[in-house]
Amino acid sequence: EKDLTRILPSNNCFASFNCTGIPRLRRILRAIAWMFPDIGYCQGTGVIVASLLLFLEEEECFWLMATIVEDLLPASYYSSNLLGIQADQRVLQTLLANYLPTLDEKLKQHDIEVSLISYHWFLTLFTSVVHMKILLRIFDWFFCDGSLILFQITLGMLKIKELEIMKLENSAQIFNALSDIPGEIEDVSELFKVSLEVSSSLNQMVIDTHRRRHLAYLMIDQGALVGNLETNPIPNLPKQHLNKREVKKSKSMIQMLLFGNDDGDEDMKT
Repeated sequence: EKDLTRILPSNNCFASFNCTGIPRLRRILRAIAWMFPDIGYCQGTGVIVASLLLFLEEEECFWLMATIVEDLLPASYYSSNLLGIQADQRVLQTLLANYLPTLDEKLKQHDIEVSLISYHWFLTLFTSVVHMKILLRIFDWFFCDGSLILFQITLGMLKIKELEIMKLENSAQIFNALSDIPGEIEDVSELFKVSLEVSSSLNQMVIDTHRRRHLAYLMIDQGALVGNLETNPIPNLPKQHLNKREVKKSKSMIQMLLFGNDDGDEDMKT
């Protein structure tokens, strides 16, 4: 209830509890929480729903949101542990080192983790950080190609501002420059062009491979059970409820899947 008027406070449809958008927003967020009990209410979904409500009827907005959760985003993106988005931030860090190594080295020199900034971008699908005219084009691409474009657009944004960031020497300035990137994007066609150029070799198979690897490590850390990573990829909205006595067995199984042997916890961590 407290979040409802904070999501889009400058929009007349959501500025106060008397506005027409508030009851619709409330009903959809409650329905999503009831439909996906493993998720419940997640703050990141509110601004997405509110943005969609500006263009869609209430029921259409609900089913599109359900499609985003079930089909377009990977598993556990909005669950209580945010496991899916944690994995994606690790994937982004890997991609940054591969596709923008100079910028990655600059950030490492200043001890800056891009995930501290990009986490919110991914969680809200850029809805809270870009202009609406940019967001609509991003949505078009997202609904066509899925979550792959989250990485492509992020890499494109970083590439556009790379030269500017490389000239900065103060860590605070670099962090602020990174945070301001989405709001400074005005030419969406240029953004898409740069995004496709910088990530020309990036495809869904590459993303899925990185995701499975990072997700496995995260689930090991949390004592969760992972299925066979090759023959049975992690399904959407996994419901692995692990008993304490199975934690050790789970770690050994994942270790064998990843490394093909059972040489102990220290080798697994290495």
